[in-house]
Amino acid sequence: MNEDVIKEFKDYLELERGYSENTSINYISDISDLVDFINEHKIVPDLLHLERKKQADYFVSYLVNKKLEPKSIARKISSLRTFYTYLLENHLVKNNPFMDVTTPKIERRLPSIIDNDEIKMMFNVIDTTKPLGERNYLIIDLLYSCGLRVSELCNLKINDIDFYGKSIIVKSGKGSKDRYLVLHDKLIDELKNYISGARNRLLSNTKEEDNRTLLINYKGTSLTPRGVRKILNAIMDKTGETYKITPHMLRHSCATVLLNGGMDLRSVQEILGHSMLSTTQIYTDVAIDDIKEKYRNAHPRARKD
Repeated sequence: MNEDVIKEFKDYLELERGYSENTSINYISDISDLVDFINEHKIVPDLLHLERKKQADYFVSYLVNKKLEPKSIARKISSLRTFYTYLLENHLVKNNPFMDVTTPKIERRLPSIIDNDEIKMMFNVIDTTKPLGERNYLIIDLLYSCGLRVSELCNLKINDIDFYGKSIIVKSGKGSKDRYLVLHDKLIDELKNYISGARNRLLSNTKEEDNRTLLINYKGTSLTPRGVRKILNAIMDKTGETYKITPHMLRHSCATVLLNGGMDLRSVQEILGHSMLSTTQIYTDVAIDDIKEKYRNAHPRARKD
C-alpha cells in the first residue's frame, strides 16, 4: 500500500504541481525515511495509519537521535507535512499528524560581508579603459549598490532600466513579486557609458545583435552566474588578497551599510526582495519615492561628495 500511495503522490507533484523530477525525488526520499522508521519500530501498520501528532513527534525524536542536522530535519518535516496534506485532501487519512509538529531550532548564520575599504580596493584594481573592465566595474556596483541576487543581475535587460526615473525593475529569481530599485547618480552614469560604449564593442563579437541582456561576456553572449563568480574571484586576485568572495557577500554588504546608515528594516526588506521580514531579521510595501530618499542618504556610493 505504501508504494502505491507514494507513486501517486510523486505523480501529483510532477503533473499537477509542476515540480521537477529531482524535487519530487527529494520528497520521496523523506517519505521513505518515515517508512523505514515505521517498519523498524512497528508503531503503525503503514503510512495511512500514522495519524497522531505524538507518533510524528516520535519520528522527530528518532531523527534527532540519529544526529541529523536541524536543517535536514526541518526539510523532512516540511516534506511530510505536504505529503499528509495531500493524503488528507484525498480522504486517505483523517488528519495531518505533522501539521503542528515542532522542529529543532535552526541556527541562523550571517553571511560574511566585505567592508567599504575592501570594496574600494576592488574598484581601484579594475582597468575601466577596457570594455571588460568597464563591465566588471558595473557588476560590482550593481551587486553592492542594489543588493541584487546573482541570478537577478544576469537576467537584467536594458529595457528594465528607467534612466529618467533613476530606477530599475528587478524580476526576482526566487519567484517573488517584481520590485523597483533606486539607481544612484554614479551608477546611472556607469550604465549609460557601458551601454553606449563597452557593451556595443562586446556585442560586435557575436551575431546575436538582438541580445537585450544588460551584461554580456567577451563573446558577446549573456553573462551567467558562474561567469560572475569567476570575475569576482579574478578581481580579488588582483587586489593581492587570498580569500574568495561571492555575489551574495556583496548583497549582504549592501544591506549592512544601508542599515548602519540609518535605513529602516522594512525599506531594506523591500530592496532585497524578501517576502517576509523574518527572512533576514536584520535587514512590505514601501513607496518607491520614500525608498529613493532613504537610499541616497544611507548608501555610501549614492551620496554626493
